[in-house]
Amino acid sequence: MWVSIACAALFVHLNCLGITAASPWSPQAAAKSFSRLPGLHDQQPVVTPNICGVDDVDRVPCGEPGIDDAQCGAINCCFDGQQCYYGRTATVQCTIDGQFVLVVARDTTLPRLSLDSISLLGGSDAPCSAVDSNADFAIYQFPVTACGTRAMDLGDYVVYENKMSSSYEVGVGPLGAITRDSHYELSFQCRYAAMTVAALDVQLASNSPPMPVAASGPLMVELRLGSGQCVTKGCVQAQAAYTSYYGDADYPVTKVLREPVYVEVRILGRTDPNIALVLGRCWATSSPDPFSVPQWELLVDGCPYQHDRYLTTPIPVDGSSGLQFPSHYKRFVLKMFTFVDHDSMAHLQEKVFIHCSTSVCQLTAADSCEPRCSRQSITAVSPWSPQAATKSFSRLPGLHDLQQPVVTPNICGVDDVDRVPCGEPGIDDAQCGAINCCFDGQQCYYGRTVTVQCTIDGQFVLVVARDTTLPRLSLDSISLLGGSDAPCSAVDSNADFAIYQFPVTACGTRAMDLGDYVVYENKMSSSYEVGVGPLGAITRDSHYELSFQCRYAATTVAALDVQLASNSPPMPVAASGPLMVELRLGSGQCVTKGCVQAQAAYTSYYGDADYPVTKVLREPVYVEVRILGRTDPNIALVLGRCWATSSPDPFSVPQWELLVDGCPYQHDRYLTTPIPVDGSSGLQFPSHYKRFVLKMFTFVDHDSMAHLQEKVMVHF
Repeated sequence: MWVSIACAALFVHLNCLGITAASPWSPQAAAKSFSRLPGLHDQQPVVTPNICGVDDVDRVPCGEPGIDDAQCGAINCCFDGQQCYYGRTATVQCTIDGQFVLVVARDTTLPRLSLDSISLLGGSDAPCSAVDSNADFAIYQFPVTACGTRAMDLGDYVVYENKMSSSYEVGVGPLGAITRDSHYELSFQCRYAAMTVAALDVQLASNSPPMPVAASGPLMVELRLGSGQCVTKGCVQAQAAYTSYYGDADYPVTKVLREPVYVEVRILGRTDPNIALVLGRCWATSSPDPFSVPQWELLVDGCPYQHDRYLTTPIPVDGSSGLQFPSHYKRFVLKMFTFVDHDSMAHLQEKVFIHCSTSVCQLTAADSCEPRCSRQSITAVSPWSPQAATKSFSRLPGLHDLQQPVVTPNICGVDDVDRVPCGEPGIDDAQCGAINCCFDGQQCYYGRTVTVQCTIDGQFVLVVARDTTLPRLSLDSISLLGGSDAPCSAVDSNADFAIYQFPVTACGTRAMDLGDYVVYENKMSSSYEVGVGPLGAITRDSHYELSFQCRYAATTVAALDVQLASNSPPMPVAASGPLMVELRLGSGQCVTKGCVQAQAAYTSYYGDADYPVTKVLREPVYVEVRILGRTDPNIALVLGRCWATSSPDPFSVPQWELLVDGCPYQHDRYLTTPIPVDGSSGLQFPSHYKRFVLKMFTFVDHDSMAHLQEKVMVHF
């Protein structure tokens, strides 16, 4: 998944954990940490020590030939006494003829920015793509009215604003997600004086005047939403919807995601049968301002926007509609959606506003004025006012409360064929209610909600109904913290229910010792599909999250612990007593030609006073684990699982695997690299050591995919 975030470099906090053979492990006894560089999450470019230090071969000329030092500095460029050129940063310039010039250097971030990953609000296709580039710079030039630019009239000035951002790659594991990529965002503006804009406006005078209509005067257009409902058998809802309309007092209108929204646009106060209303572009925003972003296309040149999975549907309006002037009306149906945040892809809690640009067409024998995605049309006498044809409607209250299920009016109203039996056969009403199930006098069954049960033998039982959310939840979209593979997948399902059963120690469950109790906590969440357009992103899917727990008394846990006594005793070692293990980070650097950094790194180590240690994303981190205080050459240290978390608690989430059974985690694009330790290392007991190298990363939020401002701890 690709998302946008502003982080230039990161530093890490490693947690070194000690293990003992005789007593329980204490995470406090051997903790080391390294954190990210302060300020990296401030959405500002990295300050390059020498902005003008660009190699001659990579320089991009700036300005007109022959300009001097002062003129070069006035346009934010570098001058070496002979040449004016762009520096190692992002440079924005505004031309007199209304063009943005944007030059972006790879050195804008740490690690260096991937120039292929950046895009404007309007996407990365022409004219929004780079017009030229080399290994270190990308050059953009486009009109200030293109590429998703937002125009703002500030009286004496018109301001054009756009934004450039870079995407980044996220690795998603069973218990967490990470990234090793930097991210960059730049909002930039061009401001033009009103008299300059007026000079551009003069060009409109060359347009042909509009065709005459039956009556002179302004043309009024209204947008409204149909509210009619089918009440008879055989009724067609797409026709019945337009028998009545929401009034001003009804707004905002409540709609559930994917519910049809019936839109009508009509000409007011005209009786000329020879004119027809034509819709150009119809789009939605999250504010009344039609130029605001995000935006989502509904119709383009009167035709459904083809990049929407749920296409907008035009409704024909002809003589059968019963309208006196059918050509004065346009109708279409869209499926309700919500905007999602451009960066985090999280649902936005905003209203949705619909806007349409309209024109009038003269009906002739040769032209029916129906949309063909390329047609001749005549603009109405007066400019269309977006405020005059805007209605707003909000989503169903509570859909944005992601942590709460929808309250089903009749939880126990489950059809016999879809019922899932609950509890042991023959239980009565009281026993059924005690385990949160429904009873009809004969049978105990699960209701139309989410039911969580804890078994005596340490199992979660989780039964999820599709009716948990509105619109109904896709059972294929839900997963636990540990993913959706066995034993974390559904053990059974039907059209309306999915059933999960798994040990309380599995599937990413977090264990918490609360003295008299041990609490096991997990979380179930659903994914949702996001449609991404040039100026915004939307979803029509509901989203659900449920945190659930099982709590066991200490006596119950003790009974489980007794089973450990059946394990064979450990093999004898040369000396009795606890086995101490230490994790530390190598700090050595190559200082001679031909030196191998993977060997030099382990010639010195960070001490307690050095933590937290600073590391940039993708920079190597040299880890060593060793046995302390033993001199037996016949024993060897073995690493099982090594993993990282964002807190000192080794059971916390998110988590990221580094080694699994001593081998690199295969689902990491940057594999952890074991470093062989043998006799050539100069160590007295090489078998007492294990070394490996990981590439620095940061955790990202499980839901929003946003970078987390947390330390990183390593456990083994």
